[in-house]
Amino acid sequence: MHAHRSTVPMLAAVSLLGAALLSDSPASARTWNQRFEAGDSADVQVRTDDANVRIRTRDSGPVEIEVKHDAKTWGWVHGKRDPQVSIRREGRTVVVEAMTPDEMVVLGGYVLDFSITLTMPRHGRLSVRTEDGRIECDPFTGDVRLEASDGAILGTGLAGHVDLRSGDGRIVASGLDGDVQARTADGRLDLTGRFERLDARTGDGRAAVTATAGSRLAGPWAVETGEGSVTLRVPRDLAAMLDARTSDGRIVVELPIPVPPRTRQVLTGQLNGGIEPLRVRTGDGRITLALSTP
Repeated sequence: MHAHRSTVPMLAAVSLLGAALLSDSPASARTWNQRFEAGDSADVQVRTDDANVRIRTRDSGPVEIEVKHDAKTWGWVHGKRDPQVSIRREGRTVVVEAMTPDEMVVLGGYVLDFSITLTMPRHGRLSVRTEDGRIECDPFTGDVRLEASDGAILGTGLAGHVDLRSGDGRIVASGLDGDVQARTADGRLDLTGRFERLDARTGDGRAAVTATAGSRLAGPWAVETGEGSVTLRVPRDLAAMLDARTSDGRIVVELPIPVPPRTRQVLTGQLNGGIEPLRVRTGDGRITLALSTP
């Protein structure tokens, strides 16, 4: 009986605390909109911690920015709820900074919907960095750098000097054209395009690269993964000095090149008289080398 009497007040106290924590707090929803004249080209920088970023492009017109922040909380909330948002022009560069409040304490629950949408010309310079969010980008030509510490990067029609980086997330891009660097520490790589320079690496995940017609080695190429399979498809006329190696796996060759007998983990040789190095590596997985076009 003594145990029963001591338990009831404890359960009541827990129930009262739970009810207090589960009571809804007011939602904090805000939207910021701004536009800047740009003409046929734009120079845009975006920095955020937790927002997803969506880039929409067109031939010409103004740079239009929309930042949406909707935070729903329940329980006990203390501190600022609104993010720090700055949209400004520095010379010719449009700068967007959007950071979640760093002084908010929540004892209960917190659901965040945070996004940045840009509509801009598809030529110029574009730099986007998010700590914890996804980046999606429409066709863009020029100097483009997309970086996510924890999130996927999805792009189509990126051309010129293209730099894609993710700390933890997949990188999927098609219609690429030019010099491309794509690196993720943990996630798959899936790239398709006409490459001149190529550096595609993942620490943990499969890597699939398709080089379309017109691709050429204007400098060294590398396709690498620490753990996972590698599939590289190249045009029939690609000229390169091939060096493919797997530490634990085998090499499957579907190219019209001489293959030494008993080739399993190492394959080196010249493609169409090329001298620029084409390096293919996996620490644990199969390498498949094939044609991208008949």
